Amino acid sequence: MKKGCSILFIVFIIILATLGFLVNSFLKSGCGNKKYLEIYSPNKEQKAVVFEYDCGATTDFATHISILDGDEILEKTDSGNLFIADSNHGEANMSGEIIDIKVNWKNNNTLIIDYDKRARIFKNKPSKSGVNIIYKSH
Repeated sequence: MKKGCSILFIVFIIILATLGFLVNSFLKSGCGNKKYLEIYSPNKEQKAVVFEYDCGATTDFATHISILDGDEILEKTDSGNLFIADSNHGEANMSGEIIDIKVNWKNNNTLIIDYDKRARIFKNKPSKSGVNIIYKSH
């Protein structure tokens, strides 16, 4: 009797673990990003990556920017570590699937992000990985 209960318990745990993995995979597969632009710092040690992040038909496309090491690769499910904005329900001008945005390095330690003032901003960190950010809106 004890052996039968132990086997049922193990089978139950395996089923729960499998279901958890499948649910996690399903939730992550609904979101993804599409890289639009990589802008390297003058010394090529870091780069700013501008990309679209989309989680399906019920959400607006979001424009993300991440600061990464020069040799680092943006993963499919990464979100922006520096800047996140959307079109504010179509108010901001779009350039394809991202808001109208310009990103330029002033020097190795300063990045300038110029975006449409009608965009809805969710994240705009003042600095990241030793890089100071200057935000401008037009």
